[in-house]
Amino acid sequence: LRNRGHVGVPLQQAGIDLVDATGRAERLTLSPPDPPLPPVLGPGKSCTLRRFRRMAEAGVFRFAVSQRDAQGRRTPIPLADGSPASLLVHVVPESAIPRMSLQVTDPRPSHHYAPGEQIRLQVLPALTGGPDLSDEVLDVSASTPGKPWSISDPATAKELLRPSTAPAGFQVDFFRVPDEQRRLDLEVKFRRPIALASVALGGRNLNGEYHLDSCTAQAILPDGSVRALPVLRSQSGSEWRVTAATAAGPAGHTPQVISLRLRLTSSYKINIQSLSLQGPPEVDGTPVQKARVSCRWVDGFGQPLSRPARLQAGVGNDVRSPANLRQGYYGLVITTQIAGMDDARREFGFAVLALTGASNPGGDSRLGMVHAYAPDTELGYRWTKTLATPFFDHAAGTLDAAAWKRAIGERRSHGMEELPLTNDQEWLSDSTRPVSAEQLARLRAEMQQYFRATPDVGFWELGIEENLGYRANRERWTWFWPNLEAKVIAVRQAARDARVEVQLIYQVAELDLKSVQEYCASRAARQFDILALHPYAWPNFPAPEKWQPSFLASVQLAMKRHGVVRPIWFTEIGAPVNMNPGGFYGYPGQSNYAQGLLLNEHPGYLVKCHLLAFRLGVEKVFWYNIADGGSDFEYAEDNFGLIDSRGVRHEVAQMIVTT
Repeated sequence: LRNRGHVGVPLQQAGIDLVDATGRAERLTLSPPDPPLPPVLGPGKSCTLRRFRRMAEAGVFRFAVSQRDAQGRRTPIPLADGSPASLLVHVVPESAIPRMSLQVTDPRPSHHYAPGEQIRLQVLPALTGGPDLSDEVLDVSASTPGKPWSISDPATAKELLRPSTAPAGFQVDFFRVPDEQRRLDLEVKFRRPIALASVALGGRNLNGEYHLDSCTAQAILPDGSVRALPVLRSQSGSEWRVTAATAAGPAGHTPQVISLRLRLTSSYKINIQSLSLQGPPEVDGTPVQKARVSCRWVDGFGQPLSRPARLQAGVGNDVRSPANLRQGYYGLVITTQIAGMDDARREFGFAVLALTGASNPGGDSRLGMVHAYAPDTELGYRWTKTLATPFFDHAAGTLDAAAWKRAIGERRSHGMEELPLTNDQEWLSDSTRPVSAEQLARLRAEMQQYFRATPDVGFWELGIEENLGYRANRERWTWFWPNLEAKVIAVRQAARDARVEVQLIYQVAELDLKSVQEYCASRAARQFDILALHPYAWPNFPAPEKWQPSFLASVQLAMKRHGVVRPIWFTEIGAPVNMNPGGFYGYPGQSNYAQGLLLNEHPGYLVKCHLLAFRLGVEKVFWYNIADGGSDFEYAEDNFGLIDSRGVRHEVAQMIVTT
C-alpha cells in the first residue's frame, strides 16, 4: 500500500479491513507482526500486507482504517475534514503492471581487463508488461528456408499463446541442414491494427542441444513500413527468454502494428515454450508512455562512485565504470521512474578479482561450498563440507577406516578438501549437568581413530549451531560452556594420542552477538583454533553492507576484549530464494515469516557476502548451499541452493573483471 495523499494516516494492526465492491468487509492478517506497520503511513510512504492469499478481482477497493480505544472498541479515525480515514487500492492484472526489462552485456565477450581499465557495458532498457493481446491474434505461422531434419507441425504454432499442454513445446532440428538455412521464422498476424508494446518468447535448452544463437524482431505497420525492434535476451539455467519492445525512447509512443516477424537461428536445435504479446503498460487504466531510466556506480557498501547518468529506453546505451578499480565489489544501479509507481531499482554486481587461474587451477582456497560432491569450474571453490561422522559403529566402538579414507580420497580426487564435522552421540551432551567421564573417554577414543585414519585432514569442526538451543535455555543449561570445554579438551587429547596436528573449529549461528560474547568469555574458547560463524541475516536478508561490517567489528572486539583473537571463517552463509513471492514464505509449520531474496537478487548477495567478508578479514567462506533441499516453494529451508529442485541452475553473478 502506498499513501499518495497529503495527510499521514495512523495505522494499527487490528484496524484494517478490505471492503469489496459490495461493501463486504474481509479481515487482513499482517505479517511479520513486529513491527506490523509503520506507526503512521505518511505521504509517499509504503507498507506491505502479507498472507493475503485471496486474489481479488480487478477493481477499486477501499481500506477502512480504525483504532482501538481504552476499552478495546474500534472507532474510525477522523481526518482533518471529519471524514473517516481510508485508503483506496487499485487491483489490476499482473500483466498490466509496467516494468522495465534490462539487458546488461559486455560488448567484448570474454575480454580480460587490464589493471585500471574501465569496464565497458552495453545497457538496453525496454518498458514492457501491458495487457495480454493473445485474443487479437489471427494466426501464427512457422517456416524454415529448407527442410529441417524434424519440425513440430507448423499449424500448432498458435498454441504458444495458450498455456502449454505439451511440455515439449515447439521444436526444430537442423541436423544435416546447411548453415545458412538454420533458422526459424515466426509470423504473427493480428485481426486489426493494434497498439503492440512488447513481445516475449521463451524456450529451454533441452539436454544441452537446443541452443538459441540469435533472434531478430520486426513490426509491420499499417502503411506497410517495417520497424526493427531492439531485442533483449536473458538466460537462467537451461531456460532462455527474448523480449522485444516497440516503443523507442523515453518519450516514444506505442505504434499500431498489423503483424510481427521473429527470426531465430540455431547451430543445431531450437525449442520454444511460450509466446506472449502485451499492449501498452498502464497504471490505473492510463497508458504509460514515459519512463525515466538512470544509472550510477556504487561500491560494496552502497556508496556512490559516480553521478546518476540518464539512459535512453528502447536503445543500447554505452556505460563505462569509474577508472582504476581496485579488487572488490562494484554495482551498477539502474533506477526506473514511472509516473504513478514506486521507483524500481536493480543492481548488477561485478567483482574485480585477482587473476588466479594459472597459479591455482584447482580453485580458490578461500572458497567453500556446502554439500558439493564435485567441483564447479565456474564457481571455483577448493573446499567442500559434506561429511559428518556416520562411519563410526558406536555399539562396537570402532571406525570403518577404509570407508572414511575412501570418502576423503574421493573429494581429493576432484581437487577438493573436506571440512568434516562431528556432532554424533559421543559429542552431544546434557547441558543441565556435567558431562560424564565415561562419555569423554568414548569421545576421545572415537576421534583418535578418525585422526589416525586420515592424519592429513588438518581441520575439524565440532558441534553444529549449538548456540540456537543454548540461547533459548540459558537459565537451565548452566553446564553448556563447561561441558564444551571438557569435550574439546578430550578431542585435542585424541589428536595428541594420534600424533597429528589438527585445528579445531567452533561455530556460532546467525547474528547472535550475545552468544559470541559468552563464547569468547568462556574457558572453552581458549581450546579452539578458529571461530566459525554462520551469519544468516534472518528474516529479511538485507544487503550485506548493511550488517556485515558492524557484525564482524563486534565479533573481533569481543575476541580482543577476552584475549582469544582467532581467525574467522564463515563455514556457512547464504540466503533462501523466495519462490512464492506475494504469498506466505518461511516456515509454515511454525507460522514464521521470512522475506528471503528474489531470484535476481541472489547473485549480487552472493558476491557481496564473499568480497566484503574477505575485505573485513574473514579467511574462508563456505556458501550454503549447492542445491535446493526440497521442492516446497513456501518452505524457506528448501530454497537455499544455486541449483533448484528441478535441476535448473540459477544465474550466478558475472565475474567478468580480473586484475
